[in-house]
Amino acid sequence: MAPGSETLLRQEDGSDRDELKPTTHTLGLTRNYVPSWSQQDAFRELYQNWKDAIIFTFKLNQRSFKTEVVELTDGIQILVYHPLGLNRELLGYIWFKRKEGSVKITNFQAKLERRNLELGSSTKRGNNTMAGTHSEGLKLAALVLRRENRRVRITSSKYNWTFGFRGPTKSIFFCKLTPAPPTQLDAVNKILGNLKADPATDVSIVIDKGRDGKEISEEEFRTWLRVSLDVERPKDPTDIIETPQGDLILDENYAGKMYLKGLLLPSERLISRRTALAIWERLKSQGVGKFYYDREESNPDIDIIKKSLKRQPAPLSNKLWRILSKYGFIRKPREEQNHLFRNSSVSDEPSTLFSINIQRGLSACLALHARTQRVQVEYVTGAETEVEMLFDKQKQLLKVHEKWLNFSRIHETTPCRASMLDEIQLLDSIFLCDHVIEELCDLAVIEIVETFDCNVDAASRFIKSMRIQVRENLQHMPREVSVQPSDEPRRLVVSWADNESERVRQVLNNGAYSVILHRERTCSQMRSELLHTPLQRVGDNDIAMTNGTGMILNEIDERCGCRRAMVSHLTRRAVFSELDPHERYFPMVAEEGVVSFYGIPPEADQPLAEKPTLSTQPTQNHGERQVILPEDLRHDIALDLPHIAYFASPDLNGYVFTINEYVQVKWRPEMATGETTESVAFIHRILYKQYGDEKPQVYLLASRYSFLELFHLNSSAIQLFGPVNRKELLLHFTDFDTMGKRQDAELIPTSQIIEARNLEFEPAPYAEPVQSVAHAPADLDASGFYCRFALRSKVGNQPACITPLGSNLLRYHERWKVPRYYPLAKPVIIDFSPSVLGLAEGFSQEGFEVAAGIGFSTVHDMTWKTRYSSAEVYDGTQNDVLAQITNGQLAQPSWLKPGTAKVAVIGSSHSQCESDNIRKDEDTKPVFNHILQALQTVQHILSNFEAVHNPFDFLVCVLPEAALNPDVLPIFMQTVYLLLGNRCSVHIQNVQLPTYGILVDKIFIVILASPVCVAHQWVWDPSEMMQTTIGDIIRGLAFQNPRANHPNREGQCSFKCKTPSTENETIYNHDTNNPAIPGVTQPIEMSSTMALKIPLFRKPSFLHPIREMARIFGFPDDFVFYDGPRGSHQYFSHAVPPMVAKIVARGVRGIIEQFQGRELGDTSSMDVVLISSRAVKRQRTE
Repeated sequence: MAPGSETLLRQEDGSDRDELKPTTHTLGLTRNYVPSWSQQDAFRELYQNWKDAIIFTFKLNQRSFKTEVVELTDGIQILVYHPLGLNRELLGYIWFKRKEGSVKITNFQAKLERRNLELGSSTKRGNNTMAGTHSEGLKLAALVLRRENRRVRITSSKYNWTFGFRGPTKSIFFCKLTPAPPTQLDAVNKILGNLKADPATDVSIVIDKGRDGKEISEEEFRTWLRVSLDVERPKDPTDIIETPQGDLILDENYAGKMYLKGLLLPSERLISRRTALAIWERLKSQGVGKFYYDREESNPDIDIIKKSLKRQPAPLSNKLWRILSKYGFIRKPREEQNHLFRNSSVSDEPSTLFSINIQRGLSACLALHARTQRVQVEYVTGAETEVEMLFDKQKQLLKVHEKWLNFSRIHETTPCRASMLDEIQLLDSIFLCDHVIEELCDLAVIEIVETFDCNVDAASRFIKSMRIQVRENLQHMPREVSVQPSDEPRRLVVSWADNESERVRQVLNNGAYSVILHRERTCSQMRSELLHTPLQRVGDNDIAMTNGTGMILNEIDERCGCRRAMVSHLTRRAVFSELDPHERYFPMVAEEGVVSFYGIPPEADQPLAEKPTLSTQPTQNHGERQVILPEDLRHDIALDLPHIAYFASPDLNGYVFTINEYVQVKWRPEMATGETTESVAFIHRILYKQYGDEKPQVYLLASRYSFLELFHLNSSAIQLFGPVNRKELLLHFTDFDTMGKRQDAELIPTSQIIEARNLEFEPAPYAEPVQSVAHAPADLDASGFYCRFALRSKVGNQPACITPLGSNLLRYHERWKVPRYYPLAKPVIIDFSPSVLGLAEGFSQEGFEVAAGIGFSTVHDMTWKTRYSSAEVYDGTQNDVLAQITNGQLAQPSWLKPGTAKVAVIGSSHSQCESDNIRKDEDTKPVFNHILQALQTVQHILSNFEAVHNPFDFLVCVLPEAALNPDVLPIFMQTVYLLLGNRCSVHIQNVQLPTYGILVDKIFIVILASPVCVAHQWVWDPSEMMQTTIGDIIRGLAFQNPRANHPNREGQCSFKCKTPSTENETIYNHDTNNPAIPGVTQPIEMSSTMALKIPLFRKPSFLHPIREMARIFGFPDDFVFYDGPRGSHQYFSHAVPPMVAKIVARGVRGIIEQFQGRELGDTSSMDVVLISSRAVKRQRTE
């Protein structure tokens, strides 16, 4: 247990319950308390308190309490004056302000104390003249109004009191007390016409619209006033007959109503349980398959009714709902979910290595603290609900959904590298999913802490402390513990693996493990032990430095008399000798020196009684086995440096850097020239090295965050979505699997830090100082720093990437959905730029099926159609076609099949630019227009389909280098931002064609949007590089052209296509006799290695037939260019070499293959999902 953790949840004593001080007080209520209450009920409670306070303060009786209603142009005032005296002393008022849509309720000469926030505390108890005898009214009214998106603010006793919901599910109701500013404390005379309250001596409650709510309308306010007979009295005074026992109302407008001490009793409260049951039985018989909900509920959770409860939503009037809910006949959707979950059967999930680790991990987590040690865990079927877990405080029982025990089910939304391995082999070999235990423990702790009687700050500290302890203990928990007999008699060998790399293990050479070897016969109950407490050494006489055993301490466990040893981190094995060969033994292994988790003990084994005799026959190997984790699944920072827990920097005014904490720094990277970088860093370790008396060099091993507002996304494009909040950060990473973890951290020398300070924003209760989230917090004002995206810079030939955070950093319900593809289904290409040749061709060469061309032109795109004759084509603009597909005007395309990966490809087309004589200063303008058109096509795809229904798994967009021009960059970044908002990982690569052996002077920018947060491998084999000269590239097409020796054309035409080698081979060539124009065009030399410059809107200056040009770009010889020589140069002015598309396609295929799942069932009849080869020009449903 962490030092001081016992005090994290210490309750406040009662000595200062009347003292006000700045604090956040948890009120012991949750969002769904009094679910049937309306805003009118809430106002009734506030009115009741207002009236009772005036009666009590000014010693009035019920009959002397009179209200005056004043109708004004800007609102309505309810005034109460003292019944005696000539000065008409104002005692309190209610003021509805029409323009602001707010209500203010004020009592003069009144105050609230801290104890008023406690349930059951009241100043009315024993006073029969008052309508209420408990203090719950104020808190319940505030809860209901906040639940309905109203803001509730109280000013009293020189403090402002504000209410809200906090916690991970925004369900914990709290009140925050802050001192009123000096300008607010000026006393104001309380006279007619000056309705102002003194914050020091009066109580004022203001109700107005919340963050996402709306103003209070006059109609609503008048509805609220109906609860009071003081305000809504009969117009004729003679219609009320007063008696000592009560008053009779003769006005027929009040028929059927009953008032208690001036307050209306709701009619539904007078209906008996028997009557309500009859109503409910009738509704059930008439509504088979329906789920009834309150028509006036602001958020009725329709999705839960349909998807989780699998019922049809059916609305009920609010009055009927309240009648039925009063007796528990009806529940809200979430309440019904919880009810079904709570009463679901115990799980019979089979026991596996994975489920055993999950169960022990959660139990060990709860054992870390005295407040959670008594909690019992039960795994249940969950009744097909989406509830993760529920905690019963009275029974101290935590019920957990059984899906957490199932490897496949939990990895559907929580993928990791282990989930990509063969499951059968994995389940029987080793546990690699600590991330699942961390997530489960975090959810469990939060669920339990919500029932604690403590303030929000204490609960937040407790959750953070538990989070750190669980993470540290899991990192150091022994894995794959085994016990085996040695070849030596009466000897057992215990071995295990750990999570450290070899170099880090060398650094930590002073660490040790505790190993206890228990007898199965006497100590089988010890298997269930979860936590190890540090070993208390007895003395030097117990230390046995025994060579060959690996042990540095050998003694007896006082609890049971079994052998105990302490073993070095470097050894990870212990040999126990002189054992009884008739006993079976099992080991318990844990890290020594701290409270730590025991590794899962193996089955017991017994030593050999005698040394085995030599034999020429092969025997079973009982040698000493050492188990280690697969190297490719263990990453760590290999640093040959010691580490420390904290470091006080003398150069930064003594700022103390502490491990497992965040710090805000300004630093100057070593290669930077005077520029500083502002970052937030999470410190995993502090490392140092020192030579002799030199000043020690200290490094922070940290996960680094930049401020999003300082990143390129802070362009005018992003401002279209609102200002970038300074609280939003951007995580830097290099490895997708360990993003944000210690294994992916970077080294920051403290010598480069010029300023360090605590974080400038306080986190929300229960939250990390930097929240890792999928969506921005709803209440930015109440949140601290948060992070949605991560950035990987370009490394080597691998693309840069900006992506939503990986699943390992997110809460369970926010994690990435795992796609599943049929193994036998070909991925399909939907080409949104048929006029940009090469994109579809590269994917086709990698085995993708070109299924459709969208935005097809019969004038410009017949080359594309000739090449992919079986593909469907859609004319018209891309946006129109997409809109027609989504609204049903077009029949559903055949390529929209489940289980098939669909890739949309978009290029920057220039084919519609017909001008060949654009002035030099105007050359780039049409380039930008077509780049913008391509980016807008991506945006149209995203806007026509919601993120969850987007039919395209991948989007590939290839643009000219000009896409990064300052005039285009805002739209470029806007498109990237939209892709991120649609939960895509965005990989960006710049491609210089000469680097890949393509002798064309061009640079392309490739954007790949992927539906999963994994690396896109830029797979390119240099052996595929094309030859280095023009002659090498087109040599197979060249032979002596007889016309080249024509006396009038000598040297003007040098090349011609080769003769077909077979009758069935067709090689197309055009324009071989096109003469050169001196000073304008010239033939290309065969020995040239110069990268050709292809103008975008003018014919090239070199003379080259189209077939040879196709060779240079990498198009195959059988690729037919349909339009003939006149348009040949246009093909290559905007074509993408197929090699570029092939490299992208390989990376996409690599991602697809990771998610070709077994869960999709038998693939022997997969023809049902393959795309039809029948050509379709256009499909419309009128």
